[in-house]
Amino acid sequence: LQHRAIVVLGRAPQMALGVSPRALPSYKDLASLAGRRIGVSSLGSSTHLAAALMLARGGVVAGASSFVAVGSGSAALTALRSGQVHA
Repeated sequence: LQHRAIVVLGRAPQMALGVSPRALPSYKDLASLAGRRIGVSSLGSSTHLAAALMLARGGVVAGASSFVAVGSGSAALTALRSGQVHA
């Protein structure tokens, strides 16, 4: 049997950061996430590292926000919608 694989490569992580407008109605920029709970797929994962880098580039000092493992897909959306995390 012959096997074929398709690989999609990009120059940047293919991730998005969603912010709950209910939890943060006055959200303006990444600095607004200081002191908030940020949901990531798991602690130490690529999403955790990418979110930490994104916050650092936005001026949020390390440790100013807390990271919560929420899983991915519908579990992450449920955590955001239920208020377990702010972003």
